[in-house]
Amino acid sequence: MEKYLIMIECLEDFHEYIGKTLMECQAIEHDIHLIYAGMLAGNMNDNLSRIEKNTLGQVLKLLYRLDHSDNNQFFSNEDYKLLKEITEIRNHWAHKGYCCFMYSDDNNDFYTQAKQLENDFHQLKSLSATIEKVRFKCLKQYGRI
Repeated sequence: MEKYLIMIECLEDFHEYIGKTLMECQAIEHDIHLIYAGMLAGNMNDNLSRIEKNTLGQVLKLLYRLDHSDNNQFFSNEDYKLLKEITEIRNHWAHKGYCCFMYSDDNNDFYTQAKQLENDFHQLKSLSATIEKVRFKCLKQYGRI
């Protein structure tokens, strides 16, 4: 039996990390919405109201076009690739993460998901902090703050 060096050792820890992971996803998604609304001409609050129900993928497409409309991009193509992956990560934890082990008698299935969850959380936490900095830079540059 393979041992994992992880912080998630039980189901209660798993529940906590699911919540933390989804919180980071929501922060990233909201910041992306704010960045797009801030870059778009017009009233920022009106812009945000028009896109608030759009998915992350939809707003990323809009932001990509707007961000690449001049030579002053906030995000690289690699950044956009990573941002697109967030949807897959979020969907996995919202819809599949528990199913990958809760019907299994093999404890390794739990630990495999726990390790993936912990890795995803740390990646998203780092990305969220980076995007927050971009949000501040963007909104300052566009005179929104």
